[in-house]
Amino acid sequence: MMNNNQTTLSLSNDNFQRVLAGKKLTTIRLGRKEITPGLALIVNQDTQATLTINIWYVNPVLLSDLELNDARLDGFDTLEDLLANLRSCYQRPIFDYEHATQVHFDVVAAEEVA
Repeated sequence: MMNNNQTTLSLSNDNFQRVLAGKKLTTIRLGRKEITPGLALIVNQDTQATLTINIWYVNPVLLSDLELNDARLDGFDTLEDLLANLRSCYQRPIFDYEHATQVHFDVVAAEEVA
């Protein structure tokens, strides 16, 4: 069981499925977020299913700095698909000059969670 000091990241069901399929290795959060590397929990906001992850790098960025490779790491084929997903998740327009936090992670196998 995770303790309350560890990070919990909520994902839509579509994004959660991308993680399960091994296609999503990052998540982008709008704004500057205080996220610490280490064990964390991803929660499917639709089903409440959870996965333990290891956050290994947190990268503050501007949305304008994101490139095709960033979109692919996030499970999308194009940068526009990633930006469309962010608009959908946040339910508002997003702008190139906005700060964001890119979280790089690996899924931790169940047998590794003690």
